[in-house]
Amino acid sequence: NIGVIYHRKGNDTKALEYQEKALPYARQANDSNVQSSIYALLSEIYLDQNQPSKSLEALFKGLTNVQNVGSKFILVDYYKRLARVYAFQADSGKAYQYQLLAS
Repeated sequence: NIGVIYHRKGNDTKALEYQEKALPYARQANDSNVQSSIYALLSEIYLDQNQPSKSLEALFKGLTNVQNVGSKFILVDYYKRLARVYAFQADSGKAYQYQLLAS
């Protein structure tokens, strides 16, 4: 995904653009794995841009796809991401809750 490359290079504007363009194609293909990957990166970018509410929104949209994939590994990754965002927001209760789910 080109969005990943732009994110790694620090160009989050372009990364967001390509991730958002990729999402309809993943939906059309009914590919839950790719959708969950797109939402995870969107969440990371939003958090890097100090937009934790958008980060959470992306994660919760992606969580449905993660559950459809059925991969415990991806689910644990999502729980860790949720814990990280809640910690960023200084919501230690929810951060702890998701960290427990991840372990």
